Amino acid sequence: HTLSIGVGDAVKIVKEEGISAFEEKIVDFSSRFRAKYLILSLDLEEIALGILRPQGLELVVRNSLPRVRSYKENESIREHAKLVFEKAADILTKHVERFGKVEGLIILTTPLLARWVHEDFMPLLKSIKMREVKLLTVSEGGLAGIYEALRGDELRKIAKNLRLLEETKIVQELVQQLSRDAKNIAIGPAEVSKAVEWGVAKTLIVLDKLLFKDEKIHRTVRKAAASGIDFKIISGESEQGRILEGLGGIAAFLYYPLEGYG
Repeated sequence: HTLSIGVGDAVKIVKEEGISAFEEKIVDFSSRFRAKYLILSLDLEEIALGILRPQGLELVVRNSLPRVRSYKENESIREHAKLVFEKAADILTKHVERFGKVEGLIILTTPLLARWVHEDFMPLLKSIKMREVKLLTVSEGGLAGIYEALRGDELRKIAKNLRLLEETKIVQELVQQLSRDAKNIAIGPAEVSKAVEWGVAKTLIVLDKLLFKDEKIHRTVRKAAASGIDFKIISGESEQGRILEGLGGIAAFLYYPLEGYG
């Protein structure tokens, strides 16, 4: 059949059988890949601003501040905190536009500064348009606070749509399992294909660039998805992707060891 479509015409394509599990995962991967959060970490003596992308954390600013003259009088500490907040708001305002669309801002502060954030800091951010602003307390602010938050579960809950945190967790689980007992892990295209074929694969982990370029891996993952086996796509641009690439680009957690099958 021939379709006559003009400039500006809207065309709706309907796939009768619906979207497959494999295609749904690809769409999810693509939509989440560009997600990013700004992380602002505050301390009386240091301000750090970073951007959390799927590829990793990029440190944008790390500013040291003069020490508080006296910790004896609470009022003098609060005055110093106000200077920290003003400096942080200025840094954030200058850098927020260069990042384009971000999912939100995560503010990390020490318990001391947390007491004054809502009253003294949040009003300074009124001019900054941010879809979501979250406040977390860390034991130490500045750059150390960012790394502390990245190790915790709370940041994962807030940035649940950011691929970096999910990738880090599952690749860490893979590496830990390999170091403890590798029997329940399949590594590389041949082993993973066998695990899917024999029905012992629980979850697949695959490198994005191999999923779309390696025909054998592509077929294996499609077959896994059609069988209801979950699979996770890891970005080749991330540190976790480089680890997975060193293991053959694809791996699988198994219900049972491959030994004794076939």
